[in-house]
Amino acid sequence: MQNMAGFTPFESGLMILPGALLMGIMSPINGRIFDRFGARYLVIIGLFLLTITSLLYTNLSVDTSFTYLTIVFAVRMFGISMIMMPSTTAGLNQLSYRLIPHGSAMTNTMRQVAASIGTALLITIMTVTALSTGKVVTVTGQIHGVNMAFYVATAISFLGLILAFFVKDKTSKKIKEKVLEQQEA
Repeated sequence: MQNMAGFTPFESGLMILPGALLMGIMSPINGRIFDRFGARYLVIIGLFLLTITSLLYTNLSVDTSFTYLTIVFAVRMFGISMIMMPSTTAGLNQLSYRLIPHGSAMTNTMRQVAASIGTALLITIMTVTALSTGKVVTVTGQIHGVNMAFYVATAISFLGLILAFFVKDKTSKKIKEKVLEQQEA
């Protein structure tokens, strides 16, 4: 944003602030929704929003407005808030009580590894695409690279959306009994 759109660091921070606030506000609300309905619908809606906002970021240009970037980013963070906690909690709920610490450690490790690989992949796509526009990378070439990276992000999130339809909510009596048992102990 700073190199391609000419935003200051302060403006870049302001652009992500509404999304960060929205994500923080929505986390406890999504927790209550998860407790009532389970992870499946939250994850499906969240991945739908993530896919749409990724697609909206594929048409960036030098003239893309600050407002557009801010609103799309806020909706994106809203979707991510519906994915992260519910999917993690639903996964950990499938484990026995003694395996939860191991599951939590594996979840955190896999999240870090996936974030690193995903970042490297998207930056590589962005850079290779930008370099393919000419020997000297222009702002237009950089933005084209970002657009291509978001096409890949759209495809990945769409794949996640398809897989989310196969998530089974197992907030059955067994899990509810386990929660009640832990609360009584």
